[in-house]
Amino acid sequence: MTIATPEKIPEKNLNARATQSRTSLLEVTFKQFSQPQPGAPNISDLVKQAGVSRPTFYQHFKDADGLMRAAAFEKLNQVFASLPQTDQEEVLTQQSFLQLLLGLQKEAIFFRNIMQTSGNATLALELVGFIGNRLLAQPSIVHQLESKTQGSNLKDYVQFIAAGVSWVTVHWLHSDFEGPNSPQAMSQRLTDLMRQALQ
Repeated sequence: MTIATPEKIPEKNLNARATQSRTSLLEVTFKQFSQPQPGAPNISDLVKQAGVSRPTFYQHFKDADGLMRAAAFEKLNQVFASLPQTDQEEVLTQQSFLQLLLGLQKEAIFFRNIMQTSGNATLALELVGFIGNRLLAQPSIVHQLESKTQGSNLKDYVQFIAAGVSWVTVHWLHSDFEGPNSPQAMSQRLTDLMRQALQ
């Protein structure tokens, strides 16, 4: 499932030329922020490298932070799309978390740079919403949470869980990925935390 962010315009509403210009801007951003030291985002440089005009940039994004956030969620959607399909009942297995973490680890430099460059409240809120929406899309999880919340606001509880998962994962992305921070160890911790949250 693809999660639309405020900076993402549904593809059906874009003509082919607009789709290409948006894609070019995202690809330039992916390339720049996958470098060890990307520097601050500069709209003039980004549009030049993407081969689009500055007015075209503003047709897609309000500012550089908007582009950074759109790139982050585009990359997140790519990571989730690359995961093997699992049974809905098995979505919270240690193996599922491991596959997700391995995908994020491959893009760790990009995500670290984006979070440092566009590390504002909007990105954090959208990340929690992204994870929360993915949880709400799983009927087995919703069923377990409905019985647990017992009249409380289900969406609030899911956002609470999503905030915790997001924080732990973002913290892990800044680790050395070894020992207790290996993807295997981290996936087991996430599995245990999620099971506890659902009990």
